[in-house]
Amino acid sequence: MAQSVTDYCKSCETCQRTGKSGDKQRAPVQPLLIIEHPFYRVGIDLVGLLRHWTHRGKKYILTLVNFATRYPVAVALTSTKAPVLADASDMGLGAALLQEHEGNQHPTVYLSRKLIPWEHSLSSGKKECLAIVWALNKFWPYLWGQPFIVLLDHVPLQWLQMMQNTNAKLQRQAWQLQEFNFTIEHLKGSQNMTADALS
Repeated sequence: MAQSVTDYCKSCETCQRTGKSGDKQRAPVQPLLIIEHPFYRVGIDLVGLLRHWTHRGKKYILTLVNFATRYPVAVALTSTKAPVLADASDMGLGAALLQEHEGNQHPTVYLSRKLIPWEHSLSSGKKECLAIVWALNKFWPYLWGQPFIVLLDHVPLQWLQMMQNTNAKLQRQAWQLQEFNFTIEHLKGSQNMTADALS
């Protein structure tokens, strides 16, 4: 297993340096096991492998950790106006439940999962709809019985609450959402970075 992880990381480095700009990202073939010391065994960053554990490499990792943990990430839900971000990609679904705290939006819950084989063939609209249904079912304890906003970067799904589409699968998914009191608003893809990264 460790050898296949190392081979995958090495191929990523090559792809990043010589790959074409239109190449699709590849999802891992199978979920990776949790390694006790991940940066000791296999170190990977945006460029490729960390060949040797040096002072500079350690400083780089600590800078990333500092940036990721500088501000509190998870904050207890205090507002009933919690926006939900949802997104889908060719590899998975991602969602985040946010809340306003001192003028900033903080995530309360992050969600992410890989698409199962039959979901890969869905159109982008159906994947986005699947992301909404999946996210709201997971966030049900936080959202049920209160109004909230779903922010999407997929404009056509704004019809979802009107149920004017004749596609039976999307209609069934829209019916699943009837118990929630929400509105769908468009969010530019460039501003939907949180859910984008999770998917």
